[in-house]
Order: sequence, then structure tokens, then C-alpha cells
Amino acid sequence: MNAGTLVRPKPGQLDVHSIAADGLAARVDGRHVIVTITWWSGIEPCTVFDHVEVRRTGDSFALTLFEGHGPGNPICIEIAQRFRTEVDISKEDLAPGTYTITDGTGTAPAIEAVVS
Repeated sequence: MNAGTLVRPKPGQLDVHSIAADGLAARVDGRHVIVTITWWSGIEPCTVFDHVEVRRTGDSFALTLFEGHGPGNPICIEIAQRFRTEVDISKEDLAPGTYTITDGTGTAPAIEAVVS
């Protein structure tokens, strides 16, 4: 399956709204968990990845993707493309343990990451 085009957030888009992820994958790097999020969306400038919101509750992290569109009123073709981005879910070292990671929209299946 297509892993998706790697994209970085471009904050400041117009009409920003949450979108559903279709997949989550995690890798542990020392005391950090890096999550790859995949989703399907349209192409720029009609849909532009704006940011990821990370909410932590105890040992659970909910990641929500947000996208919007660029300025102007371009003519948009209806074509879907698979995208992916990577997020370090914590700003600090995580304590050893098992962490549950979910899509904030509830669409992608939850995953777990174990920090040693």
C-alpha cells in the first residue's frame, strides 16, 4: 500500500477543521514516541495540512489532524492523495510504560507504544 507523501504542517491556513486519520504507527526513540499518521485528502492549495493537536490524558495520547485551504479561490480538482506526517507526541522524556495512542476523531484504530 502507498505509504503516502510526507508533509509538514503549514500553519495559518483558512477555514481550519479537523480531519480523520486512517492509520497510526509508532516507533520508540529512547524516551520519545514518534507517531506516523496517514490520511487521504485533496491537493494544495485546496486542502493544506495545518497542524496536529496532541492531547494527553494520563498514559493516553489523542492526535487530531487539522487542515484548511490557502488564500484565494482556486479551481479545485477532485482527486485524493494519501499523506503522512510524523509527530513526537511528548515535549519531554516519557516514563517507562505502555502508552495508548488514538486518532482524535475516533476513525483510525488505536495503537500502543512501549517505552522501556
